[in-house]
Amino acid sequence: MSRGLPLFDAAGTRYVDGPGAFPFAAVAQPTAYEVAESYLREAVLTYTCPGLPKDCMTVQGGLTCGAEAESVQAGGGFTRDDLIRFVDQALLLWPSRP
Repeated sequence: MSRGLPLFDAAGTRYVDGPGAFPFAAVAQPTAYEVAESYLREAVLTYTCPGLPKDCMTVQGGLTCGAEAESVQAGGGFTRDDLIRFVDQALLLWPSRP
């Protein structure tokens, strides 16, 4: 993750080894459905956990705060329970659910 910026590199490494680690566990799942389910559920839990960043540091680190970034900015007033319901609904649409 080196950009020649020691503080940014250290923060990125700490993030990827901590709250940003869930995607690595997700892609290790045996089926595409389990990858998607793990990724989505862990994203909701991670990004709604008190005391942790409310969105992905690696994505937000590359965005500017302008109209172009509006579509990827997190929030919208949804609760953790709302987001879990959205994940449940999205997974119901999976073509070949286990």
